[in-house]
Amino acid sequence: MRNSSLLLSAMLAVFLLAGGTAFAQTPQAELEKKIEACDFTDPEAIFDVASWAMSAKDSKVRKAGRKMMKEVLELDEDHEGARAKLGFVKVGEKWFTRSKAKKARKALVKDKMLAQGFTWYKNGWIKKTLKRKWNNKWEKDGEDIWHSYEDVMRSKGYTLYKGSWLQMGEQDRARMEKHRKETGEDILISTSKHFVFHTSIPIKFFTKYVKLAEEVYDWYMETFDIPEARRAQFFGGRAHVWTFETTQQFQDWITVYSEYYQFTDEEKKGFRDRPAGHLIPNKRFMSVIAEQPENVENVLLHELGVMLQAYNLRGKDPAWMSEGFGHLVEEMFSGIKFGRVNMSTKAKYAGGGGIAGKEYNTKDGRPQTKGLVKAGDDVPVDELSKKPLNALDKDNLAQGFSITEWLFNHNREQYLKLLNAMKGAKSRGLEAVRAGITNGFGTSVADFERTWRKYVKAKYK
Repeated sequence: MRNSSLLLSAMLAVFLLAGGTAFAQTPQAELEKKIEACDFTDPEAIFDVASWAMSAKDSKVRKAGRKMMKEVLELDEDHEGARAKLGFVKVGEKWFTRSKAKKARKALVKDKMLAQGFTWYKNGWIKKTLKRKWNNKWEKDGEDIWHSYEDVMRSKGYTLYKGSWLQMGEQDRARMEKHRKETGEDILISTSKHFVFHTSIPIKFFTKYVKLAEEVYDWYMETFDIPEARRAQFFGGRAHVWTFETTQQFQDWITVYSEYYQFTDEEKKGFRDRPAGHLIPNKRFMSVIAEQPENVENVLLHELGVMLQAYNLRGKDPAWMSEGFGHLVEEMFSGIKFGRVNMSTKAKYAGGGGIAGKEYNTKDGRPQTKGLVKAGDDVPVDELSKKPLNALDKDNLAQGFSITEWLFNHNREQYLKLLNAMKGAKSRGLEAVRAGITNGFGTSVADFERTWRKYVKAKYK
């Protein structure tokens, strides 16, 4: 073997000199020096020189490098680096050229599958004993092996519960059992990728809302350029969503889980005074109570929009902006055909000291806002930004929705800059809005209002 190496070295030297190259810096001259210094009894040393040569721009040097790479295989026939450089692929324990590797791999897989009791069926591999059970719900994996629908769902973390496949783990089942013991009521708990749902509504509605919440979540992450590193746990963990059909179920739940969520006395009072729906962003918690399960959709969408915006802006958005975005999410994602109704806000009514009669319907938001602008009754952004949630009336909500809709649909790039500038503001509410408009949107508050009013007059009916 050593004699053949020396012969190759001599041949390469003659080959290179025949090229008439006399300059020390040429690739051919540099290769000659590397050859002279190479130990042709060491496959790694030959491989290093051959790799360098095969990547050179000079075609003669590349050709010489390929010859040297074959020399590596004479010393070590299983040298993976040399095999790869020469275009070989290992299938099983043997090496094949790329053109023959596919056929060899297919034959190897066939032998393996037949030995394990599989047979080729419907363009995939299936256990002979399962062949009669195959149906069009089965799925193939990356190795063309058929798996039943049930096995696929289980592999994705789903559990068959009362005829429906739900994302439900052991912890969810333990919580369900605890609720049953404490209240005597059955409740369904399911953990999806970003939410933990607790519900008493029928499963068909429940599965729809789980899917809808995840859809909105993914849309928000993508649309508002949330960094990848932050997307998986945007809330700092999964958000908890509770949906009930009656206020009594909700009150029973509060008793059982009050300590778990560490509700304050003020929050507990709010649950009693305003049982329809709640959102507590810092506890990653929202609840919806609706006698008709289809009525959960809009409130859920609204609260989800408010929560996503609150976490993105670190709670610096004023009430009109968070509510406006919640209404925008309703309008974009709700499947209700005839109007999208939200019972306004989480404000206290009547004796609670807040604004009463605040029912707001997004389908009326545009004409309502146009009427305000034409009459000159819209509220300046500064004044609107000072109002807490309980001070917003339905006209304020319509105006907040309009500004949000205008920003999102017609000034998307500036809207994202506005939100980013708000996150950098030192204070919440008014100061954050001013920072967003001047530093992010790139205009004065007065010009911002004038442009929005012009849009309303021209586009709204």
